[in-house]
Amino acid sequence: MDESMKKEAAEMFAAHGTSFSEGVRQCIAARLAGNEDSAILLDGKTKKEAETVLADMGLDVKTAVNIFLKEVIRTGCIPFAVQSGKAPSTYALVSLEQESETAAQDQSANISIY
Repeated sequence: MDESMKKEAAEMFAAHGTSFSEGVRQCIAARLAGNEDSAILLDGKTKKEAETVLADMGLDVKTAVNIFLKEVIRTGCIPFAVQSGKAPSTYALVSLEQESETAAQDQSANISIY
């Protein structure tokens, strides 16, 4: 591997929060595993945070990713809502609808019939 390839690989691994040596180790492990396993480059901070949460559920990252992928295959879609940061939140819309209903009820409660 020439120096330019090493630099490019190091930058790619760093972008995912992985050291060069760890990234190479993951790639070699995936290659040696053949078709049975695949390597996924994850942001280091995200992976550590997920490991903490998943450990409380008795899961590791590999198992959680496999659960996610099997659910994608089973349902044919991503098993949770995905939207851009610019899209209005579903929770905000529900909250607005509830506020509207509450306001309507308050107005009808204040109407007096003579």
